[in-house]
Amino acid sequence: MQVERSHYAFKAYMSPDRWSSVWRQVDLSLNYQPSQVLEVGAGPGFYKQVMAREGISVTTVDIAEDLQPDVVGSVLDLPFADNYFDLCCAFQVLEHLPYESFIPALQELRRVARKAVIVSLPDAAAGYPTRISIPGRGIRDFILPRPYFKKAHIFDGQHYWEINKKKTPLKRIVQDIEQQGFRIRHNQRYAANMYHRFLVIE
Repeated sequence: MQVERSHYAFKAYMSPDRWSSVWRQVDLSLNYQPSQVLEVGAGPGFYKQVMAREGISVTTVDIAEDLQPDVVGSVLDLPFADNYFDLCCAFQVLEHLPYESFIPALQELRRVARKAVIVSLPDAAAGYPTRISIPGRGIRDFILPRPYFKKAHIFDGQHYWEINKKKTPLKRIVQDIEQQGFRIRHNQRYAANMYHRFLVIE
């Protein structure tokens, strides 16, 4: 366990950019019209609450008992049968494991997911978040790239690695996933929270 339950206190944790990520989590999940979802990493619980309002059952798994997950357990050894859930999700979770455990964790998530796995991971790449209003098309958000030098990641007590640090560029992440025979259906980060990259894996 890396953080105490108090880490997720609303005022300290739920910034506007984190709210935008919860919206994205739900939006990507609803595309699959699931009825049963596994969420690894109980966190503050907002994803589960919103999904419940949509009539979708979310089972949470976490190694931290004080977060009161439905099941206390590890993403590396999920106590569920193959294809047990429609979707499996891990939002800002897998970077809390050494990179050597990333693919084994993803394999375990994919094993118990009938349709897809949705993850978000920290992305350290620089950029300029930009919003424009296009007549007749509405408001569009996008990220303008900005040159930056990849830095080596130093374990900060929580994150063992992040996308677009020296040893874990995005290209490596994609290659490691695809080498398992998985298909990456969606791979994007958004101006509202550039730090969170979302991957949908089938």
